[in-house]
Amino acid sequence: MIRAKEVFKHFKANNKQCLIDIQEALDRGLNGKPGGIKPDEFSIRDLAAYFVTVNGEPIGHELVEDWASGRLIEADVVSSSAFSAITQRVVYAAVLEGYQYPDAPLSRLVRTVQARSRDTRILNFTLPLADGKSLEYAEGQDKPAVGLMTEYVKSLPPVKRGARIPITRETVLFDETGQVLEAARRLGESIALEKERALTQYVTGLVSSCVIEKRKTDSSEVASNLFLTTGRWVNEQANAMTDWTDFDDCENLLLQNTIPGSAMPPMLTNRFVLVPPQLRSTVNRILNATEVRTGTSNIVASANPLANMGIQPIVSPLVWSEQVAAGVASATAAATWFYGDLLQAMRYVQVWPLEVTENRDDVALRRADILVEFQATESGVPVVVEPRVWIKNTPS
Repeated sequence: MIRAKEVFKHFKANNKQCLIDIQEALDRGLNGKPGGIKPDEFSIRDLAAYFVTVNGEPIGHELVEDWASGRLIEADVVSSSAFSAITQRVVYAAVLEGYQYPDAPLSRLVRTVQARSRDTRILNFTLPLADGKSLEYAEGQDKPAVGLMTEYVKSLPPVKRGARIPITRETVLFDETGQVLEAARRLGESIALEKERALTQYVTGLVSSCVIEKRKTDSSEVASNLFLTTGRWVNEQANAMTDWTDFDDCENLLLQNTIPGSAMPPMLTNRFVLVPPQLRSTVNRILNATEVRTGTSNIVASANPLANMGIQPIVSPLVWSEQVAAGVASATAAATWFYGDLLQAMRYVQVWPLEVTENRDDVALRRADILVEFQATESGVPVVVEPRVWIKNTPS
């Protein structure tokens, strides 16, 4: 257990450096590096005894109960700002522990971009390749012009996720540090899970009109569902996962699409297959097979055609549960899978990252016997950047 008395000596000598050192030590502890510390090594009551001060001096353990009970009435000389500052860092470390949710593959994979407005636009540019044109130009001729800012995709309004973490009078008096930190971890975990759910809902096409784009040939913005069987793109088909040929069917379907402004089919830089847990064994068997066999009477054995394609499997229980929650039959959801270049297809537009701030409404907090309160929040929204590289496969 870290002794608050020793930390306070450092704080009194150089308060800014002390807070920096504590934050760095907590960060190292979070990442499992040498010299790191964990939130559980602090005691909230012990911190209150040394970091709540009267005339700059710690109140000590004998006056912690008086402070928590509101009996220290010298409001002009009693200060809990240092206690709030150090406790905030401890609580934030606990929230971050939970936020590093172990089963959130999409959150780790999808790239994050910073929001610049309520409806963030991700700009594209139009190369002059449509209608048989190219980038070639002859001697003395001007170079072809690139159409800047004529194309974009736009996000839906961002969502805020968060909750409050109160440190109550009882928390300090009974030194319920473990309960507070566990609540902070659970909150971080819940925020991470909500973000992962949102990403899952988008990539599986459960959000209506989530594709908002304006291409060079569009006179105005066009809103569409992610998966279409006809129209601006085709990226949904009946294609149950059985063997390697079903992946070929995905590649062939992608070739029917055209990237706007290029007159060319999609070029997949990365290939991902997203499946519910019910298809885990099937996808691993198909991708990891050392050989395949074709034919009926004359059976031909050959190397796995998928072996060199670098297809990365992603297994998520939310792929099944979010579809079922949206009204898809359980058996259908268990056999539906998705394929393509997820890194091209999706982004996560972040308004602000996970943060922990202090609620400073002292009057309202005191009425509820809350001594210090923090709030953990995160804000953002997924956005479909290119639907033409992501495919939905249903069992029938």
